[in-house]
Amino acid sequence: AKRLEKGARQMPQAKRPTNGARQMSPAKRLEKGARQGKIELQQGHYDRNLPPLQIVYEDAQFLVVNKPVGVLSQKADRNDRSIVEQITDYLADNAADDTFRPGICNRLDRNTSGLIVAGKTVRALQDMNKRFKERTICKYYLCVVHGSVLKKQYLKGYLEKDSRTNKVTVRQQPGPNSVPIATEYLPLQQGMYQGESFTLLQVHLITGKSHQIRAHLASIGHPLVGDVKYSTKRASAFDREQLHQRVQLLHAWQLIFTAHGKEYVWKAELPDNFAQVLRRLGMEIK
Repeated sequence: AKRLEKGARQMPQAKRPTNGARQMSPAKRLEKGARQGKIELQQGHYDRNLPPLQIVYEDAQFLVVNKPVGVLSQKADRNDRSIVEQITDYLADNAADDTFRPGICNRLDRNTSGLIVAGKTVRALQDMNKRFKERTICKYYLCVVHGSVLKKQYLKGYLEKDSRTNKVTVRQQPGPNSVPIATEYLPLQQGMYQGESFTLLQVHLITGKSHQIRAHLASIGHPLVGDVKYSTKRASAFDREQLHQRVQLLHAWQLIFTAHGKEYVWKAELPDNFAQVLRRLGMEIK
């Protein structure tokens, strides 16, 4: 596969934690049983028997996990179990403050995988929420899109959400209910399969609105592989029949920020379904 912007692929690696922080190896992060466990990947359904947490990083202030595809960030009804409940259970025996319920600082769609950050103390939660709100954290995603993308681009637009359909629309001009959005993407690799071209993108999510990456890329003719909500009928049929994908290939890959003079780089490995599609398209992430 042709590789573009080779230098851009050499992203900074997660640094070894200090001061008692724990960085988990992939083998320790996910037990064998969890690797073999099944999560329903159909749109709108999921298995309540969730696999163990995949812990990426932990210290006295933060817990960072790699959310699998098909798992809720927060429960939709009282009988659900989500990442929040898993984190609460995990921290219950070691909580420094029994009156504090750990909370997550960012959210991902059910079928988007990747990094979720939780604050283990009130102060840590407030501090990290502020960083996300003020956009002092760099958020990088990986996705595979239809078509050939040849150069880095910075996109701006206005997003409108329809609460009834849970779908958003991207426009070039502001509307009465729209919010401004900004998305930057960089092509990493090109691939071909059954005569169709695809591109692996690194996306810098600048504003972070609901469905922003999915809708913004679809609006310029590059829908995500597997995204039945924002893709075309033709592309969705190809994804389903040829690539066997029914959920979007979108992964919250890296979070980078600086605190107290130290740079933090958190990175989540790709889920199996994403890696399998990359191999089929002749791509890889090292």
